[in-house]
Amino acid sequence: LAGAARIAPLVANLAEEAEDEIVKACVTQTLLTHRSQKSEEAAAFLALAAHRILHGAELEATIRETSPSWALKKAESVLEMDAVEAIGKLGQSCPIEKALPAVIYLALKHSDDLPKAFSENAMAGGDNCARALALGMLLGAHHGIDAIPEAWVKELNAAQMLRGFLT
Repeated sequence: LAGAARIAPLVANLAEEAEDEIVKACVTQTLLTHRSQKSEEAAAFLALAAHRILHGAELEATIRETSPSWALKKAESVLEMDAVEAIGKLGQSCPIEKALPAVIYLALKHSDDLPKAFSENAMAGGDNCARALALGMLLGAHHGIDAIPEAWVKELNAAQMLRGFLT
């Protein structure tokens, strides 16, 4: 998932471009290092969903409309579980077959609470870093920068510079 999960800067930089151009750029960037159909599929989904959400589309409906059907089906099968149990069942490791359904699960389960989504992701263990990149792209597009707790940001040496990139 790491290849597809690192496209957020492209989505942000190309936010005003046509949807197909953003998807093409994100898929191309992902395939430089992660050449597989699943990597391409994940990059296309994340780029498309993030772009639409940035432009006002509703998060849950967008995820359901744009995610690969196999990943959505897996995520929906564990929605009633807590994150540790759900991600344990889906798989904690980084292959897309495990990690992408986990991201979708977290985004659907905690769409209204960015800090809770990130905390649950971390507590689930495994490759939570790649999941967090993808989850942050989706929930960040939905909630915006103000959803990040100030306590998480205030001690960062580059906090002001990062805020400048995001506003």
